[in-house]
Amino acid sequence: MSQSALTDIDIGRFYTPQSVQRRFHASEARYPLLEGGRGGGKSTALLWEAILQCLLVPGANCLLLRRTLTAMEKGGIEDLFKKQIPRSLYRSYNATKHVITFYNGSNLFFGHVKTDADLLQYQGAEFLFIGWEELTQFTYAQWDFLKGSNRCPIKTYWHKGCEYAVRPRMAAGTNPNGLLPTQKIPYKTTNFGRSWRRNSPRKEFWTRTPTP
Repeated sequence: MSQSALTDIDIGRFYTPQSVQRRFHASEARYPLLEGGRGGGKSTALLWEAILQCLLVPGANCLLLRRTLTAMEKGGIEDLFKKQIPRSLYRSYNATKHVITFYNGSNLFFGHVKTDADLLQYQGAEFLFIGWEELTQFTYAQWDFLKGSNRCPIKTYWHKGCEYAVRPRMAAGTNPNGLLPTQKIPYKTTNFGRSWRRNSPRKEFWTRTPTP
């Protein structure tokens, strides 16, 4: 599949976001937070946001985190990927290394941080997008450590003849009944921040009518 074909993919054929998910995807907040109960679509939104980043920025690395890898394999976000993401969207999936490779060279990693020692595997790494599944299970120190890895050596990308700046971001999902690790984390909990500019290439991915 050519790179131009990848950037023209109509994600709306495979994913129709709910109202709160649509607001999440449209957010320009540096650290958007998606709150909701079990089954509310938080993991689905994080997964598709990471996939979108990978498709838009060739050669980028993205990371989706949960507290334990077992949780990711059994009913977690990686299991969700196996069940819901069409095979045509990516080049390969390595179940042993927990990584998806896309046709444009981007990679999406499924990782875990159970203890602070697990953070060392990400030291020096660079991730355009980092998604935290159930933020209440992590500490502020863990979040702050990975904030340093939320960067990308790729500064711009092209979409339909226009050049756009790459914007590293971290996002998270959480249960409203849980306690956030600290109020120091500047997530937007009730307002996802400014909507994306009208000419943003992101907007079109979430506004099309799904094809039967």
